[in-house]
Amino acid sequence: MKFNIPDKCKRTPLVLFHTIREHDLDAIIQSSDPDDLQCYLTAPSIGITKKPKILTKFGDIVLVGEKELLEKNAVEMFERDIWSPTMRKVPDKLYLYSPQTLAKRVFRRFPSIGRLFKKWGEENVYYGSQNAIIDFASSEYEVWSKLENYLKKQPELSEKYGEDVFAFIKDIAKDAFPEVTKTRKNIVKWFKQEYKEGEDITGKDPFAYAYAIAAPKVPIEELETIASMKLVCDESVDFDKIKEEQWEVINRLRDLPRFSRDFFNVQKIAGESLKGGTYGNFLEEMNFYRVSEQELNETFADIGGSRGFYDKLREKVISIPSEYFEGKTLDAVPINDFKRIFVPAGKGEIIAKIRKKCGFVGDIREYTLPSEIE
Repeated sequence: MKFNIPDKCKRTPLVLFHTIREHDLDAIIQSSDPDDLQCYLTAPSIGITKKPKILTKFGDIVLVGEKELLEKNAVEMFERDIWSPTMRKVPDKLYLYSPQTLAKRVFRRFPSIGRLFKKWGEENVYYGSQNAIIDFASSEYEVWSKLENYLKKQPELSEKYGEDVFAFIKDIAKDAFPEVTKTRKNIVKWFKQEYKEGEDITGKDPFAYAYAIAAPKVPIEELETIASMKLVCDESVDFDKIKEEQWEVINRLRDLPRFSRDFFNVQKIAGESLKGGTYGNFLEEMNFYRVSEQELNETFADIGGSRGFYDKLREKVISIPSEYFEGKTLDAVPINDFKRIFVPAGKGEIIAKIRKKCGFVGDIREYTLPSEIE
């Protein structure tokens, strides 16, 4: 099924934007490096839309930029909302996992257990808190028991800690997680550690997973062409109906005995099966879950068997229009990389903050209706 984007939408200009609220602006100002003369947005989502209502959906302060911003800040753009991670607030105390510090200090002091923590530090996705090692040791019986035995065999440690393994781990954490000052560079490092740079940046909410992970990337040089085919500019498309139909086809995975009770993961499985982009990738994913092509053919005989189900899944999850594209970078974007900022009419105090606290040199305009934003 192909969706016909009205000709007027194809001619509607694109708007590249990022939106925030006033309390977000205050947090950005507070987390900015005092030595910098401007503010930075850490790991912002960048939207591309033709639909005015979308511009103020996530905040009423709208930053508008140009295509060069995407290339300059290594923004990856996708054909829809990808539920990417966002940084709501920088912690009061900032800790960075330091493998170098761990190797130098912990290994020298405790070589037999140092490897346990090094391995965990390389593999575990949660780096940002001193409680992380405590959480790990509490949940991993093997590590906990080794620490307990280690303490008993070390007279000096035994005298200092007794059987208080938690106190011992806290001291290790001080070496592995040094506290750092809240500079812009350290905040970016912290955020990248939280979300493991290089991994998939799409969201992991099971109800959004298929929609997000199967979102095709948009090459920046093809942005205008793809947007003209995918982006709607008005209310001509019923997105609630699209989501209902999407759920109906994804939920058919539960016709297979393997997934009959797996309510929360069918979205994830659907997304993974579409990620490679080919029917062969789909079959590989199904085989991973021990579902054969023959079983697929028998289960989905009413819609053309295995291939028919795959085509229907692609149609309902990938081949759909969008209200906006989402782009993501895990770096810090200077606020001055945007050309214009729109604020609600009558909010002169916000304009003053943006000028004085963030050093914004571009155009600032007030608006009453989203349609005035361009």
